[in-house]
Amino acid sequence: MSDVIRLKAMRRPRFSIRTLFLMATIAAIACCFALPFNPDVMIVGHEIQAGSSRWDGAPIHVVTIRNDGFLPFYYIGHSGLVLNLAFTKSGNDGDNDWFSNSQNPTHWTLLHRGEEAVMEFAVHGDYNTVTVATEVSDWRGRFAPVSAGPFSFDENGG
Repeated sequence: MSDVIRLKAMRRPRFSIRTLFLMATIAAIACCFALPFNPDVMIVGHEIQAGSSRWDGAPIHVVTIRNDGFLPFYYIGHSGLVLNLAFTKSGNDGDNDWFSNSQNPTHWTLLHRGEEAVMEFAVHGDYNTVTVATEVSDWRGRFAPVSAGPFSFDENGG
């Protein structure tokens, strides 16, 4: 008698086109959620306007941000005015101060491609440079800082 072991032929797994399409879709969605949020924001201007009663007559510095990215993002504010910002002021005496201005309750506003929003803040003559920043969010709920500056000023705040 011969001791022959017969192996069964292994069957290859079969995939349909539908299964392949489903797996490719799941992989694409997973990659979309795994990408980091790097907003393409352009700081398009800085100007100084006359004082306002809101800041005791101090000159108002206006920084305009523009969404140059493909997808929209959200900022805290409304009607094109960013209401959640922070800025660092470098004083003439070498000291740095950090201030923030925020809105409560938080209202997120969508900024589409090519649209602009402004950040307003007041700086008096005791400071010679200012860096201003805000935070934006994408549709996934990821946050990224957006900053502008440092802007230099003379002793009159401008």
